[in-house]
Amino acid sequence: MTNKPAKLARALQLRDIAIRALKKFGVWQPTDGKTTNVLQVQIDDLSVVLDTPFQQLPNVPKTEHTDFLADPDDIMRTHFLPYGLGIWFARKKALSVSYDDNGNCKLTHFQPGLWEAKLEELTIDHESWAG
Repeated sequence: MTNKPAKLARALQLRDIAIRALKKFGVWQPTDGKTTNVLQVQIDDLSVVLDTPFQQLPNVPKTEHTDFLADPDDIMRTHFLPYGLGIWFARKKALSVSYDDNGNCKLTHFQPGLWEAKLEELTIDHESWAG
């Protein structure tokens, strides 16, 4: 799949399937063992993870170098989209896409493969997901 619009369209189709799975079977799991939770579904060797703008981020102590950084709110508004979906298959990144509520999206990684069929099976066999 070398056509960029077709690749993006396929990635967004898979994102939508993954979001449906997360809504139905997702569990909030800590990513760092303490403070930051992500919505996640794990089955066998397929893992789907969603970052949202509603997550509580960990408190980071202020250090000298942070005085030179831009306001984090400005950085988020100008450089990052608020939602991030990651899919891993067999411990390798398969899909990484960020997006917002206005239809803006950025595809940063898409590796087509067997994981696509496994993800699509969710629309047929929801009972296979343990959550």
